[in-house]
Amino acid sequence: MPSLLERCKTVRAGLDRANLANETRREMAALSSRAKEWGDRLSRHRQVRERQRWLPLVPEVMDAVESANAMVMPLAKEAAARLAAEGVHGLSKDDLWVRLLNSAEGATKVTEEALREGWREQVESLGEVTGPAVLERQVSPTASNKEVLEEYKRAYDRYRNTAKAGLPSDPSALSVLKDAVATLRLVHARLNFSGSNEVKQFLSAVDQGGASLHLLTPAVLQWLQENDDISRFIVKTRSAR
Repeated sequence: MPSLLERCKTVRAGLDRANLANETRREMAALSSRAKEWGDRLSRHRQVRERQRWLPLVPEVMDAVESANAMVMPLAKEAAARLAAEGVHGLSKDDLWVRLLNSAEGATKVTEEALREGWREQVESLGEVTGPAVLERQVSPTASNKEVLEEYKRAYDRYRNTAKAGLPSDPSALSVLKDAVATLRLVHARLNFSGSNEVKQFLSAVDQGGASLHLLTPAVLQWLQENDDISRFIVKTRSAR
């Protein structure tokens, strides 16, 4: 029969194994939690960086984007080294893990906003696109115009769905947008407007990307006030586009 001392040693060994198992489980749970936190942020960060490959950014924001992204890698390398040397609990020292997550989130937000601005620039660079409701007030009420307007509405829906996406995820979005605008221009040219030749010339210029001020005659201005939403027109210098 084992002695009391031997029994105590056996019990102690069992407790040690249980404590080790518990510690291992806690370590694994903490490691799993950290992996998920980092995986979520890394996935989103990679998504926006991938979009940067095909969506041109406004030059003024490039420095801020690259600076924010450059801050992530050194912290990630430090976290990897700390994890290998000290285990998952070493990541909590010096707020390293918090700083890494915040850095990744910050870089993603900066890049994402820059991409949104880049997309807005792409949309605006294609010029003014008149909505179907405005055109219905401007064109003559003929059967031909009605048919063309229906075609215009379908093309406009395709344009709007792409242009208003905010931040498209599909690399084909740029070509889809340009094709939609080109289609709208062609359909627009087939409409018969109710105004004078001055009005038609002004609207045609607007549709092609912008009208010079000399085209905004008193007659055109009056027609716009009666048949359009005058507030949708803005003045820009040619160099600002």
